[in-house]
Amino acid sequence: MVIVPLKQDSRVDANEEYEYNISYTVESASAFICIATYTQGGIKQTVALKILREYKDKRYHYDTLEKRLTCQKEAFFKNLKITPGIYEGLGRIVKPTQRELEEKLSKKELQSITLGHIVQDSEEIKRLSEQDGEYALVMSYLPEEQRLDLLLQESSVEQQKELLCLLATRVEQMHKDFQPLTGGVYRGRYKWGSYKQLQKKLNHNLMHFDLIKQEDPEIHRKYYDLKKIVLHFIKQQAIKEAFENRRKSNYVKQCHGDLKTKNIWIETIKQNDGPLQHVRILDAVDFNESYRNIDVLSDLAMLVVDIEAKGKEDLAIHLREKYLSLTGQGEDENARIVLTYYLLEKAIVCAIVCLLYDRDERQLGQRFLELAREHADELEKITPSVAEKNFLPMLTQKKLLLV
Repeated sequence: MVIVPLKQDSRVDANEEYEYNISYTVESASAFICIATYTQGGIKQTVALKILREYKDKRYHYDTLEKRLTCQKEAFFKNLKITPGIYEGLGRIVKPTQRELEEKLSKKELQSITLGHIVQDSEEIKRLSEQDGEYALVMSYLPEEQRLDLLLQESSVEQQKELLCLLATRVEQMHKDFQPLTGGVYRGRYKWGSYKQLQKKLNHNLMHFDLIKQEDPEIHRKYYDLKKIVLHFIKQQAIKEAFENRRKSNYVKQCHGDLKTKNIWIETIKQNDGPLQHVRILDAVDFNESYRNIDVLSDLAMLVVDIEAKGKEDLAIHLREKYLSLTGQGEDENARIVLTYYLLEKAIVCAIVCLLYDRDERQLGQRFLELAREHADELEKITPSVAEKNFLPMLTQKKLLLV
């Protein structure tokens, strides 16, 4: 499929309006994406319109129009750098109103959205004001069959390995392009990627899971012991030193923050001399800097855990080893310790999201808890100070296995 960029004349009247006919909508608690068509210059085009909801929880703060516009701007600029040619600009929503949008969605009656002209110039986007109303983020459409989570279901094992080798190369290139975070601090006190900052972030994440006790006491009981494990690990001197070595070696950068198979498209274009494949990575984190100002191995860990949760453990190992090899970190002991810690942390975070926020994903949440336990076992083996104390077996003796 060839992506056709929006071709709006820069001289167009800013008051001109365009009607987008909705084919279907994908919803989440915080946003919805409309796949829509419109006609320009006699050419029918398909786009994706991302609209943020008036929503707030412990992760998202979209409760004001100003905050929603700020996040839409951040999403445009961040994703434009990662995958040029897909994120087209911001369009003011002329009609329906935000309330009418929600009402029509709830009744499955949303048929069209009218936008003003798409603002594509970076300086113009910076000047956009919430006083003008709600804005939609406009993206070129990519067909679902090219999305990585579906490709991993439908292709052969050899094809899957080829796709993940291609992906590892793209992620390595992306991380190389990101600039190290040499300045800035977390909550005004701690350097990004420092031991203290990561400890605070972990405590913040674990606080979310304490809320599960009200929803499912049995899962909370199993989680509580896992919580003790990860809190024990982060206090170990070997892990503290590994974090600091990574920070001082400039591995902490403003990363993607949400690398998952559902956010990755691999497009095959037929060429005379054979197929050409493009990896397109979308939907970088735009709402919380602590989720994206991270070690590149933390970025990778989210993707690895996501693939593991789909029952593709061998492919996940293939991906992480390929990435470590490409980046020259395959023999780096600090890298191994840090990556395994992040695999444990990401598995817990994903379990939190599934069990606390996406409540229809209970089974997947338990799968992430199983993965967290597996990575805790792995971390124990490769972290000397932990292995010597033989911390984990006591939990096995209590038969608190995550099943």
